[in-house]
Amino acid sequence: MDRPSIPYLQSLFTYHDVGDGGLIWKKGRLEGEFAGTVTGNPPELRVRVDGKSYLAAKIVWAITMGHWPEGRLQFDDGDRTNIRIDNLTELERADGPGR
Repeated sequence: MDRPSIPYLQSLFTYHDVGDGGLIWKKGRLEGEFAGTVTGNPPELRVRVDGKSYLAAKIVWAITMGHWPEGRLQFDDGDRTNIRIDNLTELERADGPGR
């Protein structure tokens, strides 16, 4: 899978660790605004980067941990819109229902 590099993501977003967490655009017409749209059932926060949709939690993981998650991410409180890094646990590929 062709994913954006970590430095590129870090140039686009600031990670905001308050409330349910968030990604804030660093530049462009949306500079200073929260990134992402809540979609799906169960609801999850997704962000478009260069025309492709990514789970916002995976971007948070990548820019804070320095690598894309190898396995799925578990939302410890069950809320897939809570993208605080302390709410995310990386599972091995065979584990759990996260994405």
